[in-house]
Amino acid sequence: MEKEHDGIAALLTDRETVHDVFDYTLGRLGGQWIVLRQCGIGKVNAAVSTAEMIHVFEPRYVISTGVAGGLSPEVGVMDVVVSQRLVQHDFDLRMGYPRGEIQGLPRFFAGDGWLVERAMSLGLPTLRKGLIATGDQFITDTAQRADILAHFPDALAVDMESCAIAQVCHLYKTPFVSFRIISDTPGVENHQAQYEDFWGEMACRSFETTRLFLNNIVAPPSPPDGGGAAQAAGAQLGHGAMQDGNVTLPPPPSGAMQEGLTPPHSGGLGGAPIPSFTINHLLLKRGIYVSRVDTVGGGAVTTFDIRMKEPNREPALSPSAIHTIEHLAATYLRNHPVWGGRIIYWGPMGCLTGNYLLVSGAWSSADILPLMQETFAWIARYEGEVPGATPRDCGNHLLMNLPEARWEARKYLNEVLLHAEEGNLNYPL
Repeated sequence: MEKEHDGIAALLTDRETVHDVFDYTLGRLGGQWIVLRQCGIGKVNAAVSTAEMIHVFEPRYVISTGVAGGLSPEVGVMDVVVSQRLVQHDFDLRMGYPRGEIQGLPRFFAGDGWLVERAMSLGLPTLRKGLIATGDQFITDTAQRADILAHFPDALAVDMESCAIAQVCHLYKTPFVSFRIISDTPGVENHQAQYEDFWGEMACRSFETTRLFLNNIVAPPSPPDGGGAAQAAGAQLGHGAMQDGNVTLPPPPSGAMQEGLTPPHSGGLGGAPIPSFTINHLLLKRGIYVSRVDTVGGGAVTTFDIRMKEPNREPALSPSAIHTIEHLAATYLRNHPVWGGRIIYWGPMGCLTGNYLLVSGAWSSADILPLMQETFAWIARYEGEVPGATPRDCGNHLLMNLPEARWEARKYLNEVLLHAEEGNLNYPL
């Protein structure tokens, strides 16, 4: 609901609105980048919003917050139920299937174990972990409540969104947890007044739980057991914020070839592997690296590895994002007043973890770091039509995602380019 969305949005700094199929609020909270969307009421709204958010932003975690009705005497108004398990109480195939079971899927979806325990470690007396039942009805009377409890006697709360989000996250292998604040108890004599009083007097205070959870959540040191382990090294919504203003670019230096580089082996098939296949990708960080320096027509050409993702340790760039970055970066670099005449090529890596940049001359990673800072700052702020994204000008013009490209550019800029160290500029040994 709007009060929930606005309460969380008000906590964010460096906030902006990102427009795509839906509008998202992007901002910082406790050192984390947060993507926020008000999904709307009901399972379809919740599922579509979740699928789009995962597709566009590839979050490390999906966290849902909202209200629910209490089903158990263990919970009262203003208590918070953390989703240890979730079920669709109104899903009924019959034909021998128990209520809530979807053919080919679990009957109960598990909240991510690490996220649940992280929430419970806050030690708040209002927290309860257990089963949340979801259905497309606003439960108001004792008969409805009794029917749910007949099939799910250990259910603590009932809502209209949580399990739909859980099912999408299960399919996308994205860790998920839901916080549901008990607003009312279906079937009690003053049920409607209880619900209205919750919003009128107490709702704003209840979001302190979510704020504390978001401020204290950090990535586990190793993949957690159980649910969510496959995504333990997933794409984290970045740290820090993009700095405002332009990055100042000095004139290119006239330095010689980077010391220690030797001509790559030029053997044919069956010979030594090409240099890019000899880099230890298990140790490779995000950064800017000199991949090779070649002599072409009597002059040097430097190939740079513009590595935006840690190989094999976080999800690669999506094809639509890296394609958009390709169009934007190539346009910016070739029109640059200082470097434009030296740019030979910009294009994506086949592994989708970065890009290759070819520049005439012999340069080091530090030489072009300011240029990359400026380029990715420009992409992160870019608005309007993507250059060359038309059927006439591009072989796959529909494979574009500007919001995701901007987000990935900002993440790379803030987390790597603006804080580059030795390990981000030289290949690991």
